[in-house]
Amino acid sequence: MSDRARLRLQKRQCHRDRVQGTAWQICVKGRFIESEVRGILEKRTVAACTIIFSILFGAPGLTGCQYPDIRVQESEPLIENWLAYKAQVEDDQPFAEERDTETIVRPESVEPAEKETEEAEETEATADDAQLAQEEAKWEAIQQSKREGKAEAFKRQHGFYYSYLSDSAKVVYDEILSGLQERKETTISTLSDTQADMAFQCVLYDHPEIFYVSGYHLTQKTLDGQVVELSVTGQYEYTQEEAEERKAKIDAYVSECLAGVPDTDDEYLKVKYVFDYLITHTAYNLNAPDNQNICSVFIGGESVCQGYAESAQYLLRELGIESAIVTGLVNGGGRHAWNLVRVNDRYYYMDVTWGDVDYRATDNEQEDKLVPVNYDYFLVTTTQLEKSHVIETIVTMPDCVSEEDNYYVREGLYFEEVDEQQLASAFAGAYDRGQTTVTLKGTDGAVFEQLKHYLLDENHIFEYVDALESISYSEDTNMYTICFWLS
Repeated sequence: MSDRARLRLQKRQCHRDRVQGTAWQICVKGRFIESEVRGILEKRTVAACTIIFSILFGAPGLTGCQYPDIRVQESEPLIENWLAYKAQVEDDQPFAEERDTETIVRPESVEPAEKETEEAEETEATADDAQLAQEEAKWEAIQQSKREGKAEAFKRQHGFYYSYLSDSAKVVYDEILSGLQERKETTISTLSDTQADMAFQCVLYDHPEIFYVSGYHLTQKTLDGQVVELSVTGQYEYTQEEAEERKAKIDAYVSECLAGVPDTDDEYLKVKYVFDYLITHTAYNLNAPDNQNICSVFIGGESVCQGYAESAQYLLRELGIESAIVTGLVNGGGRHAWNLVRVNDRYYYMDVTWGDVDYRATDNEQEDKLVPVNYDYFLVTTTQLEKSHVIETIVTMPDCVSEEDNYYVREGLYFEEVDEQQLASAFAGAYDRGQTTVTLKGTDGAVFEQLKHYLLDENHIFEYVDALESISYSEDTNMYTICFWLS
């Protein structure tokens, strides 16, 4: 067999063993690097091969080996020889190793027997090429499947807060998450109760599906008065059996809800669907059972801000849309929870609770005088949110600056000036959709006042409404919005 054919065969065998997760074995058996590898193996443990061939192959099947004290620099001749071999095999060139050379002069004519031999070798080489291509395709398919599986596992295991933690805090986060999922006491890789508390909080913020945990117990082990170990145990609201029963009910709610999600790549429409669905299927109730987790919304149909926000996060995650719980204060000093959402590659804030008429109704304000769904806090900027919300900075939050997917912008209700044609379109569209209200938003306070003056002071509003002798309206001077009732 010619050097060319032999090199193809050797490369094919290498790929086959990679698929089987034993990439280093073929390297040990390799014809041209056998002596170099053998020299290393006589002096080093298998971990030498693990590190060397992780460099050469990426060796996915060897990353779990645990062996000590490896000095890769002593293996440089092997790496250099192998890299040269690998590069030349891929270029389909003969391998130039250090050995006695022989000059071969091509004869001017080829005898028939020799010609048949060369043709046979070429045919064999062609077959080798085809088989190699099949093996490479199979290898790539397996690796792609692994990558997708890892990506899905990462999405399930981690979230927004995890990505902002330090490397050491991520280790503690993973340890706490694993302990809560398995319902066991877990020793964590820190002696700082502050870091433990932050990691625990981030775990719960990233994982609304851990609804059965309400807190944790921190155990310190000391030696001569010094803390030498910390362990965390979850505080569980339900038994394993009770949690599974609730999970089944949650799954039923989620399946029914997501069955109506618009079939589109536009994440704005998907997020708006979830926002509207939660508001129309949930009642705000301070006394709702389980109101600090998703059970209150998905099972009881009533909740407070924490339940709204966690439920929105849970549903959006099922749709593959990044979302996070955000907590802080609102005007008046009360604690509150809402969401950070990534829509069409841009971050926004979203407050589902403040979109619900039940939350906004008071003794002095009837529900029928409120907007059925309030979009003032649907996909807003940081600047807009901070007019009424104070963000609690557990981790650094992104600065939300885009208005591209703000409700009023997307629905043609965002006014940079008094535009009669835009006003006519806004009111006509509301009537066509059977809405009972229409809300307009100005870019700033000046435009907001101009809209009010044109529509109310000059009575142009009656040019856009059907057969009404009087009209009710409400306004929000913080958000520069004015809402009109159409009946």
